[in-house]
Amino acid sequence: MSLISIENVEKDYLLGEVVVLALRGVSLNIEKGEFISIMGASGSGKSTLMNLIGCLDRPTRGQYLLDGEDVSGFDDDRLSKTRNKKIGFIFQSFNLLNSATAAENVELPLLYAGAPKEERSKIARVLLEKVGLGDRMEHFPTQLSGGQQQRVAIARALANKPQILLADEPTGDLDSVQSKEILAMIEKFNTDEGLTVILVTHDPTVGERARRILIVQDGKILREEKK
Repeated sequence: MSLISIENVEKDYLLGEVVVLALRGVSLNIEKGEFISIMGASGSGKSTLMNLIGCLDRPTRGQYLLDGEDVSGFDDDRLSKTRNKKIGFIFQSFNLLNSATAAENVELPLLYAGAPKEERSKIARVLLEKVGLGDRMEHFPTQLSGGQQQRVAIARALANKPQILLADEPTGDLDSVQSKEILAMIEKFNTDEGLTVILVTHDPTVGERARRILIVQDGKILREEKK
């Protein structure tokens, strides 16, 4: 059974009186441990597809099975619980709380999951050490470089031991050196720990790091490339 199975999914948005067809009959299977990139220009539908895969939205029509569960019709509360348990997110702008330390930022998903303080602290410490920030745990985001902030975001994304790491333009705000370091780290978690990685980007140099590339255009998967 595939980890992700999307069958003939469509997504419509109503803008005023105009119906926008963001996704048009997308079908896709993703297996555990894959490293996939979803690429396309602005308005291609890649962000809508990412939102559906990440349980941030629901399809208008079609079916989405995540680890065997049909999440297509989940209500907001159930979607939120599924998201927090099974999917870790990395965003272009890091999305860290500036008023919280690196460790406290990593602890947030665990706090939402109801984990006790001692467990949260232990997991945050282990993960920050894994991403090379064991000596920056008490630093605030404003005291860290962009690359270091993204490392904190990666640690936070892994806090609940998700099955899927969903990275949305994770190197968009970083220079070339930091970008290579972050992509190498994501690849390492994929190869060493079997984490399923879905990378969403418009940058070919970033997208080509994946072993399977999906090109999205006009709300459809235009073609697929494998390495």
